Amino acid sequence: MMLKQKTMLNLGFLMTGLVLCFLYFKPVFGILDLPPHLGYEQMIRQVAQVHPGLQVSAQVSAQSDLELYARYVKTDEAMTTLRDDHAKHLYRWYVQVNQDSGQSIYEYTLDGRPLGFSHEVKDNVYFPPVSEQDAQSMIYDHIKKEGLNIDQWEIKSYEKKQVEKRQDHYFRLQKKDPLFAMAYEQISLVVSGDHITGFLRQVHVPDDFMIKMNEVRQSNQVLTYIGMIECLPWH
Repeated sequence: MMLKQKTMLNLGFLMTGLVLCFLYFKPVFGILDLPPHLGYEQMIRQVAQVHPGLQVSAQVSAQSDLELYARYVKTDEAMTTLRDDHAKHLYRWYVQVNQDSGQSIYEYTLDGRPLGFSHEVKDNVYFPPVSEQDAQSMIYDHIKKEGLNIDQWEIKSYEKKQVEKRQDHYFRLQKKDPLFAMAYEQISLVVSGDHITGFLRQVHVPDDFMIKMNEVRQSNQVLTYIGMIECLPWH
């Protein structure tokens, strides 16, 4: 009888851990369904037309922590915002293009609209240097070309790095008004010499929320491991 009770208790630990992991990792399991989107082959063909003869791969990626935060704040505005416009803030196509000069990453909405890019630049590649002020003017011009109102954005961080003979400038901009609650749209831009080599969009959720979620995930993993170990036949 004692063995049976212990086995049932151990199974309870295991099931509790699995349920908690599911609840806190539920975006991974597609709880918020993908809206209508381009198929894999359609996305590959679209990118291949722009980069003929190059190796192209694609996958749909999700900012799962953003959905967790939207569920955490429990407002209709948050979930509605995530579903708007083909869920562009939550899901996107992540496309990789390989070429001799390096790897390039392109991001698209699920229906195929460009969102951003990041080009790998080898350390030994030289571009003429520009000042911080000129680099800032370059990113402002690019943001305007993307159809964004620069007055709605502010620079949150800036860093300059010397890469062999090249100077790279790293900017992170944040929209002044939140997307919802304390979630803010951000843009990361890289200016390598006199070339813009990075323009990526993301939504930043509060750091204290991420710390809390990491603590919950670690606790859930411990519960799951305890249940699995206790259920081993030789234990």
